[in-house]
Amino acid sequence: MINPTFLLQGPCKPKWTNECVQRIRQFYPDSPIFMSTWIDENLEEIAHHNINIIRSVDPGPLNRPDMLNQNLNRLIVSSKNGLDAIQSEYVCKMRADLLLNAPLPIQAWLDTGKPYMCHTVFSINPHGPMMLGLHISDWLILGKTDRVKEVFNIRLMNSNDPPIRNEQYIWQHASQAWANKSPILRDAYDKSAHAYTIFLIKNYIDIRNLNVDLHSEHWPCADGSYISEALCQQWTHK
Repeated sequence: MINPTFLLQGPCKPKWTNECVQRIRQFYPDSPIFMSTWIDENLEEIAHHNINIIRSVDPGPLNRPDMLNQNLNRLIVSSKNGLDAIQSEYVCKMRADLLLNAPLPIQAWLDTGKPYMCHTVFSINPHGPMMLGLHISDWLILGKTDRVKEVFNIRLMNSNDPPIRNEQYIWQHASQAWANKSPILRDAYDKSAHAYTIFLIKNYIDIRNLNVDLHSEHWPCADGSYISEALCQQWTHK
C-alpha cells in the first residue's frame, strides 16, 4: 500500500487547516505531512501536530487589472518550495483547507498507469458550457514526487502575460516543457488547447470525483462544466 507524503500548500486557514491535518491522520496515519506557507504565517492552530513546515517569502499578489491571477505566483512558489523539500516517492499536493472524507482511490489511479490524479471539481470540460482548455483542477494533485515537481517547475507570471486562469497557466507551461521533450506531445500540443486537454486526460491525468470538501461545502458538477470521472474514462478508452 502506498502512503504518500501530503503537502499542504498555502495559508493556514482558521479551523480548516487543523481539520485538514486531522483527516489526513485519520486515513493515512503513517504518511508524513508538510505545510508550505509564508515566513510570517501564524501556525499556532496546527503547532501541536507533528508536521514539517516550509516557509517562503511571499511573492505577493500580481495586482493585475483583470484580477484573474492574484494568487498564482503564491501557488507556484509555495508548491515548488514545498515539493523541493520532499524525498518520498509519492506526494499528494493539496490545498490546506481541503478535507478528506475517505481514503483516496490510490490503487484505482495506479491501475490506470497515468502519472497524475486530480479532482473533477474545477477540471473544466473543454466541450462544456465554459469551453476552457487546459483547465485541470489544482486542488489536489497526486503523483510520483518528481512528476508533480514538473508541474510547478515553471516561471512566475508577470504583468505582460495574457490573462488566463491559474489552472490554465500552470498546465500550459508544464505542458510546454513536456512537449519540447516528446514529438508526440508536441504534435498534440500544437493542435489546440481543447484537443490537448483530451490528450492529457487520455494519457497523463486521471480525473476522479474525490470524496472531499472545501470549507465543508460540496461542489456539484452535474451541469457538464467539469470533466466527470465517466468522461475521463470515456476519453481514456477512446
